[in-house]
Amino acid sequence: MSDAKARTDLLLGIEYSGITDGSIGYKVAIRNIHDYSHLINIKSNGFKSKREYQQVVRFNQFYFNQTLDLTVVISVFGKSVQVGGSARVSFDYVIDDQTSISGGVIDYMGGDLPVFEDIKNNDRIFAKVSFFFKMMIDCWIFL
Repeated sequence: MSDAKARTDLLLGIEYSGITDGSIGYKVAIRNIHDYSHLINIKSNGFKSKREYQQVVRFNQFYFNQTLDLTVVISVFGKSVQVGGSARVSFDYVIDDQTSISGGVIDYMGGDLPVFEDIKNNDRIFAKVSFFFKMMIDCWIFL
């Protein structure tokens, strides 16, 4: 049986792009569950509280004639960032018109909620190589 509750989400953000080839931004999301019941704050619901806060800081900068794109994103939960979150540093580098590489690191931060404590040791390193090519197909029809 589902006892669905209405929720109001508010998202506020600001971004500064006056940095040459870059920008920095801050966003805060506030999620409020209406007609909240303490029965919602259980493990199967991810210990949802009546009001949740999420804060995100994002920094993006291009280097080397816009061939290298560096992005840093920090996302934390809780009014005073005590609930948990993650930090991600990634890059995209264009080698030439057909080849690019990407990579980075994700750090999961533990906190007050068990779900964040459960994933705090699952940090990741990732990489990708992309090759783009054009294929030309000639088709001849003789009648």
